[in-house]
Amino acid sequence: SIILKPKIKNSQITVLPLLSALSVCDVIKKMTKLNAKLKWPNDVVIDGRKVSGILLDLSTEADKIDFVVIGIGVNVNIDIKKINSDIVTSAGFYEITSVQNELHGKEIEKFDFIKLLLEKIERYIFQLENDGAREIIKKCKKISDTLGREVIVKQSNEILQGVAIDMDENDGFLLIETPYGGIHKVVSGDVISKNINEKIR
Repeated sequence: SIILKPKIKNSQITVLPLLSALSVCDVIKKMTKLNAKLKWPNDVVIDGRKVSGILLDLSTEADKIDFVVIGIGVNVNIDIKKINSDIVTSAGFYEITSVQNELHGKEIEKFDFIKLLLEKIERYIFQLENDGAREIIKKCKKISDTLGREVIVKQSNEILQGVAIDMDENDGFLLIETPYGGIHKVVSGDVISKNINEKIR
């Protein structure tokens, strides 16, 4: 977990899980060349299998952010065969994997991974504070595993179904086009791909 005091607007809080997941993707690619992608809003997957998840906790007062705690879990040097049997995989649920598993048993240096990850997060936080979210969101869109897919979004009061077509360039909210042609902005919720192996063309 990382404790931060970013100098950002409350409206930009939603970008923090995205930039954290983006940072994880960047480090995995840099150290291993594996094609890590971002599953909106706070997971990282490799070939449809979850390798990382991000949780966010924060304290705010009016328009001021006191502090933010970003919890990042990454399956690095884990033998996935020892734990995958306990996870039931059904339609819409991602299998799990690890960096070691994707490298066919090869381990990576965890200290180097953490060092690079902290550097990436610091760089993106600085960019968010000084330049806003647009360039960060652009990078997230390029490595998105969600955009272009038919998805089901489970929210507290409703279930929304449609195609994930974009992310808002200012706050990272997911834009869903429904079968009836309407565009819905999703602030939060569980996003499940109807088919995680094939994108809508």
